[in-house]
Amino acid sequence: MVIFPPQGTTSDTKANLTQPGSTTTPPPKPGNTPNPTASTGSAPVGVLLTSENYLAAISSAAGTPETTKEQSTQSKTAPPQYSEADVDAARKAAEKAGQDYYLHPNGGGKVALTAKVDPNAYVGPKAKVMDTARVRAGVCIEDEAEISGHPLLLKPARVSGKAKVSGETMMEGGSVSGNAQVSGSSFVGDDAVVRGDAKVGSVHIIGKATVEGKAELTGDVLVKGEAYIGGTAHVNGPMGRESGTRSDPQTIRIDGKARLTGTVIVAGCGTHIGGKAEFDSGVIKNGEHLGKK
Repeated sequence: MVIFPPQGTTSDTKANLTQPGSTTTPPPKPGNTPNPTASTGSAPVGVLLTSENYLAAISSAAGTPETTKEQSTQSKTAPPQYSEADVDAARKAAEKAGQDYYLHPNGGGKVALTAKVDPNAYVGPKAKVMDTARVRAGVCIEDEAEISGHPLLLKPARVSGKAKVSGETMMEGGSVSGNAQVSGSSFVGDDAVVRGDAKVGSVHIIGKATVEGKAELTGDVLVKGEAYIGGTAHVNGPMGRESGTRSDPQTIRIDGKARLTGTVIVAGCGTHIGGKAEFDSGVIKNGEHLGKK
C-alpha cells in the first residue's frame, strides 16, 4: 500500500512531534528508537518525522509492509486506499473556506466541487479537474493536465504533461500527453496514444493507434489498429455526426499499419486507408480506398 504524505509534506520535510504542553523532544539516540507501529497509525512521540518513517508508521499500523522508495513510484496504480469519507472531508473543508474546489486526497490536485472524482483516482498536485468532469477509480491525471467540460474517464486512462481533455470526451484506457488536446465527443480507448501537439475533436482512436506531432483530426473519423498519424497531417471527417461509427460508410477509417505524415490531408466521406499504406503529402478524399490488403 502506498499512502501519500499530508498536503505540503515533502521528502525533505522533518518535524519533531511532542506531547501536548511539552517542549520539542530531541531525536532519539541510536538503538533507542521507539516502535513506529503505534495502533493509532501516527508517528510515535519522540521520532523525527520524515516522509519515509511517516509512510512506515502508517503502513505498519494498517498491517502492510513498509513502502520503499522504489515502491512509491507505483503509487498511482496502487490498490484502493481512500474512501468517500476522505473526499467528503476535503469537500467540506473547501466549502467552509469559501473555495469552489477541493484538494483530492490521492495526489492533492484541484477538483471542482461540481466535478465527480473517485477517491481512488489519482490527481497530481498540479493537475486540475473542472466543471462537471467524471473521473473513475484507477484513472491517473498528473503533471499539469486539465480535465474540463463533461468528459468521462475510466480505468486505466492516463492524462499527463500539459494535455487537455474536454467536451463530452470518453476515455476507456489510452493516454493523452504532452500538449495534446482532445475535445468534442471524442473516444480514446485501449492502448491508443495522443501526444505532442496533436488536436483531436470528435474522433474515435482505439487499438494501438498513435496520433502525434501537430496532426489535427476532426469529425467522423475512426483510427484503429496500429495506424500512425503525425507531422502536420489533417484528417477532416463529416461534421455534425456521431464520431467513429464503425459500420457507417461515411466514416473516414484509418487502420492496419497505415501511416499519414508530413502535410497529407484526408477529407470528405467514406475514405478508407489501411494495410501498410504510407502518405506524406497530397490530398485524399471522397471514398478512396487505399492500401487495403
